[in-house]
Amino acid sequence: MDHAAIFAPLVSASYSVRLHSFSALDSYMGLPTLPFTLVETNADIPVLARLLEGLRFPGIDIADGAVDAAGQSWYFRCVDPDDVRPLSYTLLSLSQDWATERFRDLLDIYPLLRELRDGCSEKAPVSPW
Repeated sequence: MDHAAIFAPLVSASYSVRLHSFSALDSYMGLPTLPFTLVETNADIPVLARLLEGLRFPGIDIADGAVDAAGQSWYFRCVDPDDVRPLSYTLLSLSQDWATERFRDLLDIYPLLRELRDGCSEKAPVSPW
């Protein structure tokens, strides 16, 4: 199962879907998807329960709700779109709107990320021998 199958019901109902934290960083850097995806949405728990089959509640410290399918997990954090605050750790404040694929950089880390991404792609792989 892919992101589209999970996110389409939310987007169709006009809710926001943003990759955040490590998931947004991986997308920006062009890295493969991890076995979990971190998601922010302006949908609340009742909406998630209505639109997402198999929603579970992993605990507020982890996420407001989660869906598991085909060896992948999506962890949803419900946020108020008018009260978006960046995470305390700068690199993890990056988010990406899933529908438009645009990144949001609340703490102006884009220049650093671009430098890291470009620097990593120019280096040759290191041989262990």
